[in-house]
Amino acid sequence: MRLARTVCELPPSSCHVAGCCLAATNLSQGGVVPLAAGSGVYGRLGDGFETSRKAPVAVSGGHTFADIAAGNTHTCGVLANGSALCWGYGGDGQIGNADNSESTVAPAAVAGNFAFSSIHSGSSAKYTCGILTNGSALCWGVGDSGQLGDGAAASSNIPVGVSGNYLFSQLATGSNHACGVLTNGTALCWGDGTQGQLGNGAYTTSSTPCAVSGGYTFAQIAAGGFHSCGILTNGSALCWGSGSSGRLGNGASTSSSTPKAVSGGYTFSWIAAGNAHTCGILVNGSAMCWGLGSKGQLGQNATTSSNTPVAVKGDGTFSRIAGGGASYSCGVLVNGSAQCWGDNSFGQLGSNSTGASTVPVAVAGGLQFTALQTGEEHTCGIVDDS
Repeated sequence: MRLARTVCELPPSSCHVAGCCLAATNLSQGGVVPLAAGSGVYGRLGDGFETSRKAPVAVSGGHTFADIAAGNTHTCGVLANGSALCWGYGGDGQIGNADNSESTVAPAAVAGNFAFSSIHSGSSAKYTCGILTNGSALCWGVGDSGQLGDGAAASSNIPVGVSGNYLFSQLATGSNHACGVLTNGTALCWGDGTQGQLGNGAYTTSSTPCAVSGGYTFAQIAAGGFHSCGILTNGSALCWGSGSSGRLGNGASTSSSTPKAVSGGYTFSWIAAGNAHTCGILVNGSAMCWGLGSKGQLGQNATTSSNTPVAVKGDGTFSRIAGGGASYSCGVLVNGSAQCWGDNSFGQLGSNSTGASTVPVAVAGGLQFTALQTGEEHTCGIVDDS
C-alpha cells in the first residue's frame, strides 16, 4: 500500500468557516496519516482543538488510515485494520460512538468493533454509512428521513444495519437519502424520496431500501441533494429525482421518480452528484457537467445552468471527479494533479485564494492525488508521496 500524508489546499487567512483537508499515502507506514486545515468548529479537523487552521495539522492519535470521508461538520475514517473513527460535530449521533456531544475534537472509535472496507459521507450529509468487509452496510447519525435505512425514521448514535441483509459493492450518501449498488449490479435507494430521488416510481420517503425501477445493472451510483445518478455496465448514464436547474441532464427541468437517460448518448466511466448539479467523466477522460451553474460549477466558463451535459473547459484528462456541495466541483487528472472550479468562498478550490472560477484551476502545491472528495464547503483527498 502507498504511504499517505494528509495535506490541505490552504485556504486564505479570511477563511473562518471551511477549507479543505487532504490525506496522503505514506509508503513507509503503509496507510493514510491525515492532516487537516480550514474550519475547526466542533473539532472537525481532529487535532484536539476547535481552532481554524490556515495550514495542515495532523489528526491526533498517530493512526494509520485506509479511507476517509468528510460530512457536513464531521469527518470519519477507516483504519488499516478496518475499524472506524469519527470526529467533529456529533450532536445528532454522526460520530457513532454512542454519544451526542456537539464537539469531538479528536478521533473517537465508532461503536461496535466492526471491520469496514469503505466509509461514506459527503455534501451536506449529517450522517455516515459504511460497507463492512462482508458486504453488509451500516449507517449512523441523522435519520429523520429514513436515510439510515434501518426501517426507522430516527437518528442513531451507534451504527445500525441497513435492512434486508443485502451485500453492497458501493454506497453513495446524499443530503437525506442514500443509494447503493449490490454485488449483482442492482441499485437500491432509501431515505427522503419526496423529489423522486429513490428512483422507485414514487415520491414518498422510505426507511428501507427500495429497488431502482427498470431492472438495470449498475456499475456505479451517486447521490446528490435531491437527485441520484448512476452508470450502467455499458457506460450509459441515468439520473432521477429533482430536475430543478436541469440536474438530471435529460434536456428538461422536471422531476422524475424513475431513471431518465442523460442526453447525448455519451459513454461514462465515472459520475458524481452535487446538491444541484452533476458531473461525469467520459471514457476518453474528458469531463462534462450539467445542472445548476450559477457559481461556475459546470466548468464551462459561464455562470449559466444547463439541462444537458456541457464540456468542462481545458484539456485535462480526468480519472475521477466529484461534484461538491452546492456549488463547486473537483477532479483528479490521470497524472495525479487536481483541479477544481466553481464557488470558492471558503478556499474549497484549493487555489490559495477565495476567488471563484468558472473554469478548472490547479490545486496548489503540485500534489499527486489518488483520490479526492468534496464536502459542502471543504475538500479532502489522498496524496501519493511515493
